[in-house]
Amino acid sequence: MKNVVLAIYDEELDYAAHLADYLGQKESRFSGTRVFTNAKSLEDFLENNGIDILLIGEALYECRQEWKNIKQFVLLSEGKLVSEEIQKERASIYKFQSAEMIRKELDDICAMNEKPTERNYFSGETKVIGVFSPCGGSRKTIFSISFGEILGKKKQVLYLNLECFSGISRQIYENSMEGMSELFYYIREKNVALLQKIQSMTCKMGSVDTIPSVNHFRDLMEITEEDIDILMGELKAGSLYDYIILDLGYFHISTFEWLSWCDAAFLTGGEDKISIEKKKTLRHYMQMEGKEDLWKRFYDIRIPKVKNMDSERLLECEKNNTLKQFVEEVQKQVTA
Repeated sequence: MKNVVLAIYDEELDYAAHLADYLGQKESRFSGTRVFTNAKSLEDFLENNGIDILLIGEALYECRQEWKNIKQFVLLSEGKLVSEEIQKERASIYKFQSAEMIRKELDDICAMNEKPTERNYFSGETKVIGVFSPCGGSRKTIFSISFGEILGKKKQVLYLNLECFSGISRQIYENSMEGMSELFYYIREKNVALLQKIQSMTCKMGSVDTIPSVNHFRDLMEITEEDIDILMGELKAGSLYDYIILDLGYFHISTFEWLSWCDAAFLTGGEDKISIEKKKTLRHYMQMEGKEDLWKRFYDIRIPKVKNMDSERLLECEKNNTLKQFVEEVQKQVTA
């Protein structure tokens, strides 16, 4: 992650100082953030130093000068200027929102500015865990989230829900703006620093990071093997996470590609005759497609029932002792 020289030029010292403290937290790309409240101090700094991004207050923007050594201006908008007046600056951020949202928007701007790095699809120590079922009512998502929550207490975990009907309310995601639909749009853009873009899109869901699910089921159906390779290769090479959990809830030719990236996968479903036959059919499909080696990665599990669980309480799964004990036992087997 490239360090960015960020400066804040705003008349409100308290606002600028608090924002700079937040953005300059340890291990942040903006760790060297500086604050200026008058033109003289900014000009003195620019004589011998450069600034990658200058966040400039709206009042100061109107009387700005042609300063050198500033790569990009980003307006701290208060909503007073009309879009035509700020159009040529190409970037503006609403001033009166949370510092976390401002950070995400700045990360997004950086991702669009940075040149993509050469992709190395097979480096990194990140482990990928898939969860899939050809059977309905298999409690797959409840298990996936609980598995991630327990791992997330000690490890860095990314959970991706790849279902047509995720069953997860958007209210669960913290500070979510963009989701998987937008992510795959950016994947197809060749001039985007993808890893930085991914970082700007992630939000918290309990103890794990996540990106909200697709806006429309067709977005899942249009994913290609190349799209998956680019995404997973970038995540593996970036080594941002110890574990990535793929909650695979639909069957498509791309499902095989998702599974091919998994170090291990859970096959969920019951022991009734129909469920058993569905699993046999899945294996038959794998044989027909020359993908039977994927079958060896599956752990066939039976997830215990969780009563009265709705989407708003999914993050409380681990409080259910029966489910928690089951997940912890499975986790020990797979991550040993």
